[in-house]
Amino acid sequence: MQSGKKILVIIGSATRNSSNQKLMEQVLEQYPGINFLKYDDLSVLPHFDTALTDSDTPEEVVKIRKDIHDSAGIIFSTPEYIFRMQSGKKILVIIGSATRNSSNQKLMEQVLEQYPGINFLKYDDLSVLPHFDTALTDSDTPEEVVKIRKDIHDSAGIIFSTPEYIFSIPGRLKNLLEWCVSTTVFSEKPVAVITASANGEKGHEELLLLLTTLGAQTDDKHQLLIKGIKGKLEPDGSVESDTFARVSELVTDFTTSVL
Repeated sequence: MQSGKKILVIIGSATRNSSNQKLMEQVLEQYPGINFLKYDDLSVLPHFDTALTDSDTPEEVVKIRKDIHDSAGIIFSTPEYIFRMQSGKKILVIIGSATRNSSNQKLMEQVLEQYPGINFLKYDDLSVLPHFDTALTDSDTPEEVVKIRKDIHDSAGIIFSTPEYIFSIPGRLKNLLEWCVSTTVFSEKPVAVITASANGEKGHEELLLLLTTLGAQTDDKHQLLIKGIKGKLEPDGSVESDTFARVSELVTDFTTSVL
């Protein structure tokens, strides 16, 4: 490279080991003769303060400004984040798994970290809901049921992430939907459905059928079937890059469409 200058590589992701970071690491390995200077954790920079932009500027800012100035060029690799939410509405994320720290829970936790400006409300333990009782569906309804019905009604949209149990959806998730049958909380409600399981086909079809029956709005581009989910988690529990990217694409498109 002429004049000994570096090429800066700036990763815009808010999470470590993101898809963009993995992408650039693999690509840059092909150029051992090029002097790349990588910034992959912009959290080291303090929040912008106009009072400090020209004097008493933080050391970290001074350094990256100088590196930008002295570089031969800059490569940016970044995801798209949504920073503002209209009308203060939340997006519900409902995990259908019957176990804590399930594959679906890990998947959604890691993906949702990319969206710090979105107000997600997560239900990851549906065991708090009592067993469905038709005598209580319209009067003397349990407090936990009243609350989740209201959250569903008030939400901008709902993301379901669930495994398949014995060719069907988990009993706890079915229980939730049964509590909503006599209501209109799902009427015209946008939903995204992610089924991450060993196979998942039957459970995925069943959940889409039930949501459609309840009046929810489904869209082909907001549906994702992930087979063999346990094999798509690294030994440290992180989601492998291709699956992470597919789920991120769905979540980005869904949140953009409902907010």
